[in-house]
Amino acid sequence: MLRRNTFRAFALALTLTTVSLNVCAYPDDDADIDIPTLQSAAEKGDAEAQFALGSAYQMGEGVPQNDMKGVYWMKKSANQGNLDAQFNLGMAYRGGYGVPRDPVTAYMWLELAVNGGSVKAFDLRRDLSMDMPLEQIEEARYKAKRWKPEEDE
Repeated sequence: MLRRNTFRAFALALTLTTVSLNVCAYPDDDADIDIPTLQSAAEKGDAEAQFALGSAYQMGEGVPQNDMKGVYWMKKSANQGNLDAQFNLGMAYRGGYGVPRDPVTAYMWLELAVNGGSVKAFDLRRDLSMDMPLEQIEEARYKAKRWKPEEDE
């Protein structure tokens, strides 16, 4: 439970510091998230809105907490190259939040974020690799090299 709460707190902090959308302003801690506007922007393909909506679902901020919906929106954003969404997917697959725990897929998402320039993904990928056999790391790198955005996600 502590790990899940730590993940949720980190995801919310990441959202609050990286998302600067008019539809998702955070002037103070008591501000409400405009979920209908965020949902609309996310459905129209806005990668930042998709990331923010995924974070809202992961944290249960403005919507009922739902890791599976959080991962759904994170994948949409990550498929457009959003490094924070790729990082969050790495965390989700590492911990089994909304998806089955899968270190290879976690490493792949973190590898993609690192390749895009994410420093925090570099650190998490390094930590994850310490618990993985070399064969799994090689498989994850292979998948990352051949990764293409999923159209149906």
